[in-house]
Amino acid sequence: MVTVPNQVVIIGNGSAALAALEAIHSTDSQIKSKLVSEEDYPAYSPTALPYLFAGRIDESQFFLRAESYYQEQNAQLLLSRRVERVLPGEKKVILAGGETLKFDKLLIATGASPVVPGIKGLNEVGYFVFKTLENTKALMAAAEKAKSAVVLGGGLVGMETASGLIKRGLKVTVVEKEARILPLYFDQEASELIKMIYVDNGVRLISGQEAIEVIPEKGDRRLSLRLSGGEKLATDLLVVAVGMAANLGLVKDSGIEVNRGILVDENMRTNFPDIYAGGDVAEAKDFFGRGKVINAILPDAVAQGRVAGISLAGGEARYAGAISFNIFNFFERSAFSCGLALAEGPEYKQVKRARPRKERYRRLVFKDGKLAGATLINEAIDPGIILHLIRNRVDLSEIMAGLEADLLNFGRYAMIKSETPDLP
Repeated sequence: MVTVPNQVVIIGNGSAALAALEAIHSTDSQIKSKLVSEEDYPAYSPTALPYLFAGRIDESQFFLRAESYYQEQNAQLLLSRRVERVLPGEKKVILAGGETLKFDKLLIATGASPVVPGIKGLNEVGYFVFKTLENTKALMAAAEKAKSAVVLGGGLVGMETASGLIKRGLKVTVVEKEARILPLYFDQEASELIKMIYVDNGVRLISGQEAIEVIPEKGDRRLSLRLSGGEKLATDLLVVAVGMAANLGLVKDSGIEVNRGILVDENMRTNFPDIYAGGDVAEAKDFFGRGKVINAILPDAVAQGRVAGISLAGGEARYAGAISFNIFNFFERSAFSCGLALAEGPEYKQVKRARPRKERYRRLVFKDGKLAGATLINEAIDPGIILHLIRNRVDLSEIMAGLEADLLNFGRYAMIKSETPDLP
């Protein structure tokens, strides 16, 4: 017999938390929930912070829900409250200042925070990260007074930030320690094409090096970075965007099992039956059977939150597994990476089409006649179609030649046929 909780506590107020809240309410509208947020703002997605900075959205488009939404979901939102500890055995969460909240069921959706590398002198200067709306507003204000910026990290956040800084009129340098930019998402050929577009728009890109020391400059607000290759870069602004790590501090020594994130099963349940986790803090199963992974993307946060909400409210739902899915917009161009986009080996068939002069690139990865991954730059194809073909393991072996010739229309055909088998 399923025990219906009287009190649900959700730690977090982002996409995973909101998806869970809606799933709880739709499963059993009598359940009361409390959401605890460290910030003093309505719900927003941290993944949108670089877009806000780059001017691709404004603040009116930034927030996810109105204040009335929580009451409609039979929930109470507690802002400016930081959870310090979770006590699973006592079914309590302890807030900063000593306040205690009891729960029947708990969802941990605390997200992730920027990794701050151990660079000599870094903590002695002012630097910027993308974690909160306050961080972003501070960077926007500082950029108004600056002429130059260095971005540490050539991943998605770093490259989005670089394009935003260029649009604000700054001289920008990106330093990436790996041999190429965006190494987790794009192969060498695709990375080089994106790099070319950035360079054409005035961004200097330094790869294969890292900052080893940060030095405050005397007499003004500038600072310098010493790189592993020996060069010294002077700059007005320093942005750190080298990666993210799950926010696990509140479960330290709690008995909740963790690896890189909080370990969960297909129901998003932890090793404690009444405690769940979802979003960037959760480490859940991989769609391709490669163990458990953190898949820090918005669609997964929503999917995991929904499964957690239904499960803890007494319903039946299972998480289908993580598929990497990243859309990257820059200088009026678009790039997309999904699934096993970088897969190599004899079991995979790769179909590539590169047209550098048109700034277009396509790499499709197939396994056993089914699409496993894709990289697309400035290609006319709905990314949702690609994701559908991968997630539903659609057999494409009979239309492989058609896909190579006309990805857009044959992709649409394959998606529709997978749902309508009688289609000719």
